[in-house]
Amino acid sequence: MRNSHSLFRRVRLPLALALAGSIVVVATSSCSKSDGGNEGGTGGGASSSEGGGPGGNTGGTGGKSSSGGSGDSPGAAGGTAGASAGGIGGSAGGAAGAMAAMGGSSGMGGAPVPVPSDYYVYASGGSEIEGFKFNPETGALTSIGKTNAGNNATYLAFNPKGTNLYASNEVSGNENVRAFSITKGTGMLTAQSNQASGGANAVHVSVHPSGKWLFVSNYSGANVRAFPINETTGDIGPGKAVFATANESHQIMPDTTGKFAFVPCRGDNNIHQLKFDEAAGTFSDNTPDVLGSDDPRHMVFHPSGKFAYLVNENPANMLAMAYDAAMGKLSVIDKTPLAPGENWGSHAVITPDGKFVFAGGRRTGIILSYAVDQVTGKLMEVTKISTNIRVPRDFAISPSGQHLLIANSSNNNLTVLKIAANGMLTTVGTPTPTVGNPSGIVVVAVPKP
Repeated sequence: MRNSHSLFRRVRLPLALALAGSIVVVATSSCSKSDGGNEGGTGGGASSSEGGGPGGNTGGTGGKSSSGGSGDSPGAAGGTAGASAGGIGGSAGGAAGAMAAMGGSSGMGGAPVPVPSDYYVYASGGSEIEGFKFNPETGALTSIGKTNAGNNATYLAFNPKGTNLYASNEVSGNENVRAFSITKGTGMLTAQSNQASGGANAVHVSVHPSGKWLFVSNYSGANVRAFPINETTGDIGPGKAVFATANESHQIMPDTTGKFAFVPCRGDNNIHQLKFDEAAGTFSDNTPDVLGSDDPRHMVFHPSGKFAYLVNENPANMLAMAYDAAMGKLSVIDKTPLAPGENWGSHAVITPDGKFVFAGGRRTGIILSYAVDQVTGKLMEVTKISTNIRVPRDFAISPSGQHLLIANSSNNNLTVLKIAANGMLTTVGTPTPTVGNPSGIVVVAVPKP
């Protein structure tokens, strides 16, 4: 098996906070700002009078607030109050905000309610997870310490409340999924329970838009499994029945409604299309049960729920797809090569407003920025960057859509990129050292004490 598993961390918001991972959550300020706040950016609207903005960063269209928004916080909390379309990873409605960033649910509209939060970044690799305090204004990272996470901790996910973190152990013979509580005010992690993943090499985890289920895909086990999440403690219980997919099941991604889930499998070159029974915690095949692709690895949903984007590993390219949310079916729109000489595609994320998709290539050490045609769903390359990028296995977007954080697995560090309004990318400072072979990264907004 190749050392090539990346995740598309999804995020989701409580009634609208972020799941899908990555990155992704709520903001730090609760006061009103004319520019939408530092990390409010596009999510808070051009002026924060649109508390969540059209397709806001983390909250989506959460309704207007005459008092303005406090950056991401209102967008996210706007989701809490009823945002409906923003997000980075994909859930329809308020939760769509976070899910799309890295991985949401349907909102009800109304005035956003600010949720003051602190931002923390978590990177996994080897047997550890390292936490960092994230400055949403400068993009600076300050380490807060490391936590034991079991053998070969890879991808990460977190719950809508921003109170718990989840990790997978990609090993054969002792594969687990693990839960951690996040301490408010410090971001420190405390280990909770760990459960058997149900198959070899637990490569990827994601959280259901409701926040009630943790999903895992087992790369060599060729299956997926759901684990109940305790709504009070955020801890996980024993997994439900495993469901067979195919070898090299690289990722499991719920859609924006939570009724369907998708598993890119390199073993049979298909994206497996599954139905999910939220009451029972079980999967079943949809009809059709697969969509063919070329070495499919990671995918992400557009916050509108109309499109999805997939990174194929080799040949490395981006697949733009239309999505029928009522039926849970994908169909191919277009295919775009990543870069000349690239044959090791890694991951993809989308900005909270759905305007830009970012993809990574590990062979050439590159991050590509694509503009999304909001009508057709097609992608058009904006720029590419390789400065301080080396084997970008995973990356996440800040809730505002203003920063992209890269886990460089061969350099054992994290790179922060500034995202301009036109999708251009520039490096911020110098790379930050972290755990060995970082495989997963998420940005979590943790409510203040």
